[in-house]
Amino acid sequence: MKTLYEEGFPVPVPVANDWHAILMSFINGFPLNKVKELNSPEKAFNILFDILESFGSVGLVHGDFNEFNIMID
Repeated sequence: MKTLYEEGFPVPVPVANDWHAILMSFINGFPLNKVKELNSPEKAFNILFDILESFGSVGLVHGDFNEFNIMID
């Protein structure tokens, strides 16, 4: 997460980590799996797809990019 944050990806600010725990900034939103309706699903899709393309452009693959790990405000 620290590397993603430093590269400008939309991730929480990493504060500290120890073993299997990560302390990060508060995310003001909801996991996508809890959102019942989106005002603009096409816009959300395009934003998320752009993020995936950005990962690929720097040689990264997100192995857990799903509705449980995407926050929507």
